[in-house]
Amino acid sequence: MLILLTLLACDYQAPVAANEAMLNGISGVVTYGGQSIDGPVHVLVYDVDNPPIPEGTGAPLTFASIDPADFTGENGVWSAPYGVTGIPDGEYYVRVLVDNDWDFSPLATAATAASCGDEAGGYITDIGATQLGTVELFGGEHARNITLTVNRDYPRERAAFEIAHPDDGQYTITAGGGQSIMTLQSVGIYSDLLVGDGTPFTLEGPYDGGDDLCQTGFVINAIDADGDGLADPHPNPVIADFGYADVWPRVYMRYNGPQPGNEEGLEPWPEGTYFATELPLLISFLGVDQDEIAASGEEVVLTEILAGWADLALLYEDGQPVGYVYPDEADFPKDVQWEVTVAPYSGQVWTVPNEMADYGSLSDDFDPAPQAIGVPVLSADPGEG
Repeated sequence: MLILLTLLACDYQAPVAANEAMLNGISGVVTYGGQSIDGPVHVLVYDVDNPPIPEGTGAPLTFASIDPADFTGENGVWSAPYGVTGIPDGEYYVRVLVDNDWDFSPLATAATAASCGDEAGGYITDIGATQLGTVELFGGEHARNITLTVNRDYPRERAAFEIAHPDDGQYTITAGGGQSIMTLQSVGIYSDLLVGDGTPFTLEGPYDGGDDLCQTGFVINAIDADGDGLADPHPNPVIADFGYADVWPRVYMRYNGPQPGNEEGLEPWPEGTYFATELPLLISFLGVDQDEIAASGEEVVLTEILAGWADLALLYEDGQPVGYVYPDEADFPKDVQWEVTVAPYSGQVWTVPNEMADYGSLSDDFDPAPQAIGVPVLSADPGEG
């Protein structure tokens, strides 16, 4: 019998738009080595206390984009200037994404991550450094000559998926009903939504087990940072206490809609309030040996994964965790739909619901409708609020 999970740590945060009202700025050049720049280049700024996957779950605070025509160079070395403004006081990571297939946008749920063939990098302070450097900004400062280096690529496709539903209806979770197992299935995306270069938004897949790595799937990674040949414990000690290891992808659920039951006189939640929970990957059910993966450093690609819901959520206010809430509390969001995000170690996330359901399909193998469906979390008693 599966143990009831009592855990929760963090959530995935979708990107937000730039805020030009703030004072600090960063500028410099982006350098690239290759035959040519085939797509727009995006400069993304992250708060060091809220870094992106895999270090955290943060979204870019602000961003700027460079047209590929702005790059100049010769002998396979290219560069272009960039500038980002509207940055508050603080310390930041500055990263860069080369969107070779023109399908990235920090402002659309379905387009918030790199796809297969894109390239990335960031601000590197020393040649050979394994960690990106940071930039500190205070009091209207403008940090100049911050060089961003493109130094890695994305050899795999994004984790596009849909939620598996029972034959007799939609998959739901009953708040207060104990652990529930969610099944997620990889799907290819063949949409008539046109991306930046005028071509349809497509992600080939799902993965067929062959040599073509640019197919959608769930890339399983297990971390062995201490080199003992075993998967490390999950970094959240609460989750680790239940025997879960540091295995990717992560699965998150989040509710950030209006407060249910306002018609019953409850006070509205303040702006910036949301609820989130991490659903540990049930690796033992997937036929995968996490220690073997950890020891070898290799990856396994699956087209179906299972994750376990726990009966609690973490309340966030202004982006900061406040405390746990439970289904028997009035604030716990019930009888509403939660969104689900799969976050691989590469950061190539996919979230449902998303915009794909608003567009037509280019293939009989792709049904856009499930992309509009998250997970309803229901009251144990339909009469509860």
